[in-house]
Amino acid sequence: MHRNLEAQPDLKIGVKEMSKESKLKPEIQREILKIYYQKWRDFSRFFAAGTIELKGVDKDSIIANAEYLVKKGKIESPQRASFLTEITVYGIDSIEDKKISDDVAIRKKILETLSEEFERGSRRSVQLGTIVDKSGFSKVEIQRNLWYLERKGFAGVRWGLGGWASAEITGLGIEALKEPSLLEKETKFMSNAYSILYQLENQLRIFIEKKLCEEYKEEFWQKGIPLRVRRNAEQRKEREPNSPLSLLYYTEFSDLRKIMQKDENWHTIFKKHFTTLEQIISRLDELENIRHTIAHTRLLSNDDFEKLELFYREIMKMIWQVK
Repeated sequence: MHRNLEAQPDLKIGVKEMSKESKLKPEIQREILKIYYQKWRDFSRFFAAGTIELKGVDKDSIIANAEYLVKKGKIESPQRASFLTEITVYGIDSIEDKKISDDVAIRKKILETLSEEFERGSRRSVQLGTIVDKSGFSKVEIQRNLWYLERKGFAGVRWGLGGWASAEITGLGIEALKEPSLLEKETKFMSNAYSILYQLENQLRIFIEKKLCEEYKEEFWQKGIPLRVRRNAEQRKEREPNSPLSLLYYTEFSDLRKIMQKDENWHTIFKKHFTTLEQIISRLDELENIRHTIAHTRLLSNDDFEKLELFYREIMKMIWQVK
């Protein structure tokens, strides 16, 4: 593997720890890890953190957050000669837990191909070219996932010059094929999406009720809630007379927008928390579409999942920041 020996800023773990604490931000770490993940997908893998450029983020912050990812085991410690490093399987898993990756199907097909050879009673390794032919995936796709399966202990791989490789399944690989949950992540992916949506929706309800109570005191339900929203919520509550939840929890997600849009509420309560009415309404409209997908148990796209995460962070910051 060719490595660029041009000196890059090094990752020196443990240096100036206190000064770096303020530079550690999850959003920067996510962007750095995405870059390493894409390098792995290209099977170029090795990369220097010092060459990363992120808009609005200085080099020192990038290096500090890359060091943190090394400590968390999501990227490898750098090679001292070139300062190049790569993502770990733990780093790959942490990204793929939050998305549906085509590589899951590739890994399963590789293991099935290796398992077929094992079941024939032969201990002979399967050549890379054979795996490519039987799977229908490209050489690069097979190479990167053989690397992953080797690191996970699911396959034994011998690497040669020019990207040549041969592999055989291990006991762990055979067990992995018996447990689809190890290779199919849709359930965990959707569980993560539901968890984010649940927190967002209920944090919004808590925020709205708190602000209405501050403004209208005991009359918040009559003065702060639009008439139709109020009546519908009261009817739903009647069907659960023993519920300890407040009436606001019987409003629909779309009702939260209507409450904040109400003229008196917006100008006297909510305007100071958001840049514009259009900004928060557009976010809530898009979130409602995502909510419908989750509620009807349809698989969320990777783009919609990232949008859900982004809007969650944005809205939480807007509603709880002190102005």
